[in-house]
Amino acid sequence: MSLLIIGATGQQGGAVCNAALAAGISARALVRNPELPQARTLAKRGVDLVVADLDRPESLASAFRGCTQVFSVQALDLGRAERERARGMAVAEAAARAGVSHFVYSAALWTDRPSGVPHLESKRDVRRRIVELKLPATVLEPGSFMENLLHPQTLGGVRKGRLVTPFDCDLPLPMLAVDDIGPAAIWCLQHPLQSIGRAFALYGEVSSSRAHAAAIAAWLNRPMACARLHPWLTRIFLGRDLARMFRFLHEDRISPLTTPLPPIAFTGFSDWLQQHHYAT
Repeated sequence: MSLLIIGATGQQGGAVCNAALAAGISARALVRNPELPQARTLAKRGVDLVVADLDRPESLASAFRGCTQVFSVQALDLGRAERERARGMAVAEAAARAGVSHFVYSAALWTDRPSGVPHLESKRDVRRRIVELKLPATVLEPGSFMENLLHPQTLGGVRKGRLVTPFDCDLPLPMLAVDDIGPAAIWCLQHPLQSIGRAFALYGEVSSSRAHAAAIAAWLNRPMACARLHPWLTRIFLGRDLARMFRFLHEDRISPLTTPLPPIAFTGFSDWLQQHHYAT
């Protein structure tokens, strides 16, 4: 197989690169600037670099030439959902023109339903375009990333004994370690009969901020309180789009997850804390 990875210099695409290399899969990374440190690191590890610009769809044809499989993720572009939508559709359309045999798109949970949240709606539109193009595709639906708790302000609060998040302390959240996207994507690509035409919810566990505070307390061996950031402070510090997303999740109360998971050993929250030496 020959795999083209969109977003290879980011967290999700980087995880797929790591998993592809570990599996001995020939990987190609689409980059805008091959001189960036992240791109040069990929090249040193044996990943082929191809230069193209997602904002210039006409530049994509050469990147897809000779590739049979594609992993696509678009960077979150808060306040500019239209650009994220356009990039996602440009990649899907280029893949359709190239006749790829398997297209894996990383969207997000809750993008299979209306939400009114711009960056979720943009992914929903890309999903619908993939169907219109009749691409042989798999959609990945990552849950809330554990890595969000690495935000400096969150870490600062934890070091003072208080986990503060935009979520109600008892709201159940499907949690995912971003590195687990790599093995999940590769499993799908290696098992097309089981994955093409399906969407998979990706998460290691469903747990609440209160449970996270308890796990952090056990890991650090000191008390840890849990608190929710007030919605208007969420909008001030995180912006309107994220504030709308958090409001949607609380109003929806996160509908039960019924989509099946690939048989991957996903990382649990306590294990993730240890892997990242969290707040130590």
